[in-house]
Amino acid sequence: MIPDAHATVIRGHGLLMIQGLSETVAGVWISSRPWERLPDTASDEELGASVRRVLEGSVRGVPNPPKDMSMAEHARPFVKAMGFRSNRELMRGSVIVMVAEEDGRVRALPTRGGQFTGSEVRSASLDPALIGIAVRQAIRQSSPS
Repeated sequence: MIPDAHATVIRGHGLLMIQGLSETVAGVWISSRPWERLPDTASDEELGASVRRVLEGSVRGVPNPPKDMSMAEHARPFVKAMGFRSNRELMRGSVIVMVAEEDGRVRALPTRGGQFTGSEVRSASLDPALIGIAVRQAIRQSSPS
C-alpha cells in the first residue's frame, strides 16, 4: 500500500521537530512545509495533533528541486526555522521517526542511525492522542544518527 502522506519527527535538543514531506513529480519525497516545533514535554495529544497538521500538508506532484541543489541546501529552510545553524547541529544526538498515513491510520517507523529498523508502531485511528503515543513509542525504539 502506498502511504497517503509522509512526515518526519526529529527528537533532540529538548524539542520535537515535525517536518512535512511531499512527493516530487519524479517520485522522490522531499522536505516541505508545514513544519512544527514543540517542546519535548508536549502531551501525546499535542504531538499527535501537530503530526496530523503536518501530514495534512503532505502533497504529491511538487516540482523537483533544481538539479544543482544539494539535499542540505534544500533542507536549510527547515533547519533555520527550527533554530539551528546547520543540519549537522540539528541532528547531533537526535533521533528520527518516519511517519506515514494510510487507510485512516498512522505508522511510526523507528530508525537507528537514520536507517529503518524494520519495525513499526501503528495507531489504531487518527485520534491525536493515539498518534502521539505511537510516535513516542517509535522514538523510544530509535537511536541517534
